[in-house]
Amino acid sequence: MSHILHSCKKLLILPQVYHLTNIKIGLLLLFIAAGLTQAQALQKPDTLHRDNRSVRAEFSSYFPFPDPEYEYPLYHDSGFQYSNITFLGEWAWGACHCVSVVVPYAFIGCGSFLQTLDISDPSQPLLVGEIRTRGFVHDIEIVGTYAHVACGLGLEIFDISDPQHAISIEIIDLGNPRILMVSGDYAYLVDVWGFVHIIDISIPESPSRANYFAASDEYPSAMEMIGQYLYLATGALFVDVFDLTDPIHPDWAGLWYSQCLTYDLVDADWHLLAGVWTDPEFRVLDLSKPAWPQEAGSLDVAGDVREIAVKGTYAYLGVEGEDLLVVDISEATDPTVVTQLSKPPWYILPMDFIISGDYAYMAARSGMWVVDISIPDEPLDRAFYATGHLALDVAVSGEYAYVAGGYAGLWVIDISDPFRPHGAGHLGTEKGATDVLVEGSKVYLATHNALLVIDISDPTKPREISQWPAGVDDMVISKGFLFAARRDTGLSIIDVSDPIFPQEVGFFPCQELYHVDVSDGYAYLANSHNGLKVIDVTDPQNPVQVVLWMADFTKGVSVQDTLAYVTANSGLNILNVSDPMNPTPIGYVWVKGINWSIDLNVSNFYVYMNYTSGIRIIDVADPTNPESVGQYGTWDQPDGLAVVDQTIYVTAGNQGLLILNSDLPLGGKGDINRDDTVDVRDVIGIVNIIVRSSPAPTAYEVWAADYNGDGKVNVLDVMGIINSILGRPVIRENTIGNVMVQ
Repeated sequence: MSHILHSCKKLLILPQVYHLTNIKIGLLLLFIAAGLTQAQALQKPDTLHRDNRSVRAEFSSYFPFPDPEYEYPLYHDSGFQYSNITFLGEWAWGACHCVSVVVPYAFIGCGSFLQTLDISDPSQPLLVGEIRTRGFVHDIEIVGTYAHVACGLGLEIFDISDPQHAISIEIIDLGNPRILMVSGDYAYLVDVWGFVHIIDISIPESPSRANYFAASDEYPSAMEMIGQYLYLATGALFVDVFDLTDPIHPDWAGLWYSQCLTYDLVDADWHLLAGVWTDPEFRVLDLSKPAWPQEAGSLDVAGDVREIAVKGTYAYLGVEGEDLLVVDISEATDPTVVTQLSKPPWYILPMDFIISGDYAYMAARSGMWVVDISIPDEPLDRAFYATGHLALDVAVSGEYAYVAGGYAGLWVIDISDPFRPHGAGHLGTEKGATDVLVEGSKVYLATHNALLVIDISDPTKPREISQWPAGVDDMVISKGFLFAARRDTGLSIIDVSDPIFPQEVGFFPCQELYHVDVSDGYAYLANSHNGLKVIDVTDPQNPVQVVLWMADFTKGVSVQDTLAYVTANSGLNILNVSDPMNPTPIGYVWVKGINWSIDLNVSNFYVYMNYTSGIRIIDVADPTNPESVGQYGTWDQPDGLAVVDQTIYVTAGNQGLLILNSDLPLGGKGDINRDDTVDVRDVIGIVNIIVRSSPAPTAYEVWAADYNGDGKVNVLDVMGIINSILGRPVIRENTIGNVMVQ
């Protein structure tokens, strides 16, 4: 109490300065001396009930969604680091990387879902079942009435005796598996680090770890088992050969020197077909000596052979960026292309390839392609079942999140309940959607070849109304102009005052342009190895560079008030840009993996940012001493984020849309000590700011202490906080120095 009275005595000398009467000073002293402990909580969003961890998806008239009657758990990967950020929910529709067929059903991965398609009519695949898996589905193997799924951080086994209602029966945590193969009573899973885990699945309801062994390198790309030998390709220049005569104690037996990365390995009657990364891209290996494969024949192909399927004497090659090739392999030494089939519009990249009967089923990242091969040299395109793709960027408006979904286009996600986000609308695009911005009732969607303007007056029915014919990598709107960063060309300034007729009015050439922000007539360009460029855009038709702040790996920039937050030099840099022609560094913090960070969001004196493997929160209450205070790990690289109050929306590629909650205090006006409560301790804090010269208050403390928002910190703010606690009007000072009540 004595130190409170001491501070109050100092205030007695201030009435002339702050135009207060002695009566008001007396009331202030009486209030503080009384030691009032009543507290008033700051206004915050409604508390979220975190004990509810189930999610129920809903149907949409635009695209199929999970069975609304099936309730499944949300899994939270525990293998990453978390600090001051809590997982709330996710929308996990995504890319199709694998397919397995048991006629009349095809089982495919769709992001973190196992989908069952009825293919009794292959020309019209029909979604008849779906179940949430433990994470992104990388591979599927069907044995009898069980589906073995390599997903997330482990192996999940499903009972598919009723294919339309799969049931998860067991999960084994492993090291991020990528490839799965089942042989007899054992499942072999290769994780991203090149370890092969052997799982005893003789009792599907109770699988157990049997052993593990290591390949020659990390990043597995292909695995095939022929007889007693397992052939495994990784990131090295070799294909390892293991003898599995004893299935749980394999012996290294030999290798094939591939000279490059091998994408796929397929058994073809004592030959091993390999799709590789360099010329020639298709090779036929002689297995007369199984442990030491020797090249028998090869074929030059226009692109990388990613996937191979075989029927009889024909091999079907899924080639990156090219059409489906049909190759005659009757003569192993001389494989020959006999025909090719044009890829469908939504086809992106071959990821898995299965032949069943007269049909070939290819997981093509953005969906499943069905091809009729009843006549091998006359393949026919029968159907393409579209799934999601990559979640690359997000913008939030009201109760909806708008996600740039790569080749899947624009997704509209209902986030009114953050624990149960679900699809509400969809709009397909001709090319991949990479960036999204919401302005009023319009969405600006950047694709590889155009900027689309989309009307979202009804968010469930997004409608394209116009487009500007060029690809865009990042964008921001200011005063009726859209500033579009185009990585390989420069900054385009587009007049969108009439969204139906967007027109480019200005251009600034600039290669390696990653990010743009605009403030007070200046555009700030994150220009990679060329640093931060500041452009005068007061005349949008004539943008002019005024200064360059040189730094390396300048990938992201966000400007708020007089500060620019820039990712460069392996960290977050804070620049004073009160004079835009003289940006001055005032703070820096090193952040691991930040050289890939592009998206920054500054809110409530926190910087939210993506980095190589997650999200970080940097406290910038004192911009001269920024501090990392929160992080959340993701297994796929996050590309976009949006922040609303304490809720963080993150797009993480194959992982989909994550909804997270910051557990850090927001603070606010009057909350000097930033504990989300305004009470007598804050009164003491503001008094100390007024009467003490050292230590200097932080930027946050000055902002919070200016309770009445007049740009000054004085006794009026002290009384404002006190009156707020007591529920009384706020006191302000008018322009001539007289006290008035509002």
